[in-house]
Amino acid sequence: MKENAIEVMDRRTLVFEALKNDIINGNIKFGEKINENEYSIRYNISRTPLREALSKLEMMGIIERIPFKGVFLKKFDSEKVKEIYEIRLELEYIIYKEIKEIMTDKHIKKVEKIVAKSQKYNNSNNLAKFSETLEEFDNYLYSLSKKELSLKILSELSFYMNIFKKTNPNMQETVDEHEKIIEALKEKNDDKIYAALGEHLDNAAEYVVKTFDKISI
Repeated sequence: MKENAIEVMDRRTLVFEALKNDIINGNIKFGEKINENEYSIRYNISRTPLREALSKLEMMGIIERIPFKGVFLKKFDSEKVKEIYEIRLELEYIIYKEIKEIMTDKHIKKVEKIVAKSQKYNNSNNLAKFSETLEEFDNYLYSLSKKELSLKILSELSFYMNIFKKTNPNMQETVDEHEKIIEALKEKNDDKIYAALGEHLDNAAEYVVKTFDKISI
């Protein structure tokens, strides 16, 4: 019995998401070979949708095919990490320039409450909950924007950001940086917004690079 197109597409999507989750959760290590036979058994899937998922990851620059050796999860070098954060800076600047004009006191109070939660979890050294508030901070501000293309590209970058979450941020520094971003938005000052975002993302990139160097990926 032939599979219909929807079943095939669902299978491709499922195996692609499974691979992404294994990468994000560290089940596949940087530089590790991805054995097609092993993963087709693990996911209970034929090699065809697995190869299609791997090809998609290759197009994203996540994996690489080495002739006569196989498929490997790429290592992140410092230049690639910095480039990803530079792209994020420019996209967020586009969004924040827009939303500063429409943010009300209600919006400001909401984002200040999120940062207050970050401070609470920083004080209790609860990294898991702290990380959730960082995502909440970004998502709330993004939700105020109508810059659909910038938001779409940021969404695609989120895969890299989720990988970087495996590195532990300097929590107090991050709280302080978010407070500076809020102040710049309240002042509706483009230069201060760019400077606050730049400081925050430069520090994040530097921390990721240092952490990746320590674990020799």
